[in-house]
Amino acid sequence: MSERKVYVLGGGISKMAAERPDGTIRDWVVEAVMEAVKDAGVEIDNIEHATTSYFSDHFDKQLKQGAIFHDSVGMCPKPNVRVEGGGATGGLAIRNAYAYIKAGLCDSMIVYGAENMGRHVP
Repeated sequence: MSERKVYVLGGGISKMAAERPDGTIRDWVVEAVMEAVKDAGVEIDNIEHATTSYFSDHFDKQLKQGAIFHDSVGMCPKPNVRVEGGGATGGLAIRNAYAYIKAGLCDSMIVYGAENMGRHVP
């Protein structure tokens, strides 16, 4: 059996700012994901699986943001895994996608994440 190769096909990032009053964390995830999908030259419908990464549920006072992000980007009802690991969360999300594809659990996966530590949510 030949060894599976894993590639990164595209990337996207939302506008970075100390404060962004122009939307919610969900809006910014969608912004970055749509840019990444366009950069990769694929359609979101053709992606089999997702990994969501964000540091903490507590900053936005919202549990289960991974599922909310997943639905917001149009991936529902496809599989999604949430990864959390403090300052290593983003890197662990990429590692998770690599491991899933390398092991043959899926052929394509999108990785997305968000953080909102600087914004006060009443």
